[in-house]
Amino acid sequence: MSFDLFLIAFKEGRSVSTDPSAARRLIDGLQHRSDLEAGYYDVQFADGSHVELRAEGLRGEASFNGAMVMLRSFSFSPSVTQFIRDFAAAARLVIVAVDPPVTLLPFDDLRADLPADLLESRQAITISDGQELGRVLSGGFDQWKAYRDKIVEDAQQKTS
Repeated sequence: MSFDLFLIAFKEGRSVSTDPSAARRLIDGLQHRSDLEAGYYDVQFADGSHVELRAEGLRGEASFNGAMVMLRSFSFSPSVTQFIRDFAAAARLVIVAVDPPVTLLPFDDLRADLPADLLESRQAITISDGQELGRVLSGGFDQWKAYRDKIVEDAQQKTS
């Protein structure tokens, strides 16, 4: 169970492939474990936090049109939120969150390429750094964490 974010490349309202080279260099500069066949990366940071990333095509084995970030830890760390923002910026991806229902843009010029239904159904917010990303998503993450903790607690009570 994870708090998921979807990072997607858009052009003229459609999902498109994009150049993964800058995003790949970002990951290569960080400590990580990977399963290249599955397009899976577990990126670790010096503060002990980590983020799981599913990014098929990042190594050029297929087209690259985005990624999914899976957060399972107890909080957003500044390292995690900055990495997510930097990864999105490197590949010019928008960040789509389910809760809260927002689309986060590392650059305001990406707004022009968003699909009309995405613009109508959720707020599009330009973020300049990981701190802003963390502020916008913290409420949704806290709600997810409470839900996850309740499920774990209920399961433990059933097995006791």
